[in-house]
Amino acid sequence: MTVPDLLGWTAAALMVATFGCREARVMRPLAVATNLAFIGYGALAALPPVLALHLLLLPVNLWRWAQLTGAPARLARARAWLAASAACWAPPRQRGLGMTALRATTLCAAVLLLSA
Repeated sequence: MTVPDLLGWTAAALMVATFGCREARVMRPLAVATNLAFIGYGALAALPPVLALHLLLLPVNLWRWAQLTGAPARLARARAWLAASAACWAPPRQRGLGMTALRATTLCAAVLLLSA
């Protein structure tokens, strides 16, 4: 059995496992592994349709997997937290606060901890 054949059979087995999944959280990582195996198979066996199909499906499965894990929401929260923390470290006069830098930093740290 050649390497492309072995990779093709592995990809096929991963595909069967993907179809057997009941939960999307299990299915998406398997679908990504399937896409990667079929991309390797399509490249090694010189099968452009297989290669093209799985190159198109890979970003779709990666995106859907990220949605399941809550990555877009976590990214939005991280951006908001970074923006708030950057504002805390600006000099007090730039923030319009009439406090000393130590008090302003302490106040911002407390607000960030309460908002987390």
